[in-house]
Amino acid sequence: MSKRTLKQHYVSEFYIRNFSRSSKGIFSEILASGKKCPIPISNIAQEHKYYDIEIEESNLTEKGKKALAFEEDFVFLDGEMRVLSLERWFKKNEDVVAGVFRKIIADRSLLNLSIVDREHVAFFVSSLLLRGPKSRTLFNEKVFSEGIKDEYFKKPISTDMKQQLEWEVAFVNCIDECAKNILNRAWSIIIPNGDVKFLTSDNPVVLYLPLEYRKYSPNGRIGIKTPMVQIFLPICRSMLLQLNDYRYYENMRLFPDRYEICSERVAFMNELQRKQATNVLFIGDN
Repeated sequence: MSKRTLKQHYVSEFYIRNFSRSSKGIFSEILASGKKCPIPISNIAQEHKYYDIEIEESNLTEKGKKALAFEEDFVFLDGEMRVLSLERWFKKNEDVVAGVFRKIIADRSLLNLSIVDREHVAFFVSSLLLRGPKSRTLFNEKVFSEGIKDEYFKKPISTDMKQQLEWEVAFVNCIDECAKNILNRAWSIIIPNGDVKFLTSDNPVVLYLPLEYRKYSPNGRIGIKTPMVQIFLPICRSMLLQLNDYRYYENMRLFPDRYEICSERVAFMNELQRKQATNVLFIGDN
């Protein structure tokens, strides 16, 4: 088994590095205080053992051991603990997507992406949308899995551990559907034509419903399945990935592979990032 990673990011390090050239980290704004300063990338958008669930091997019944069987990307043994984790699964995807993003940035286009490239990016965007603290809180409040059985354990597990298990089961069950939705959208690259550059945050995937389509969400709540919702993900300071509902074409709205937007529109998108950031806004170079 490879060395276990304990400092686990919910926003990938390679992604954050795309917004800074500084070896000292990334210039950031702490939302709670308004303080602006460089922060080491290894120390932001992460938590210790964020994805890990440690279960005493001796507390598993035979049924539990079968249900939580060893699997390279998800379940492994560390001392006396059977560890369930999504960390390695995400890492494999991130290693590929880092190269795909470099290709997009170099080409300033999506035209050279293969279907496999797009599948990896769709999974990455889905994971960013679902794995952060805000999404996790939503899972914990609303999702209850039938997959966590008391007969898996010889002694009852804590409420926190059961909640973590429920979150991981729900996450794995819904991420493929989310990625399929993203893959089936119309993709465009957006580039600023002025001096204002894109920001990102520790909750970087933005869902936006234009004013003319607010009728599809009269209560103001939007999700990935909301008709006409747009998805934005900045991929560096000079480039943003926009994912559009194909129903825009039925409304005679066409989106090319790449187009430029004015500084006012970039500032608007940056404000969307600010509004939904969890703790930190990544400003990039000072």
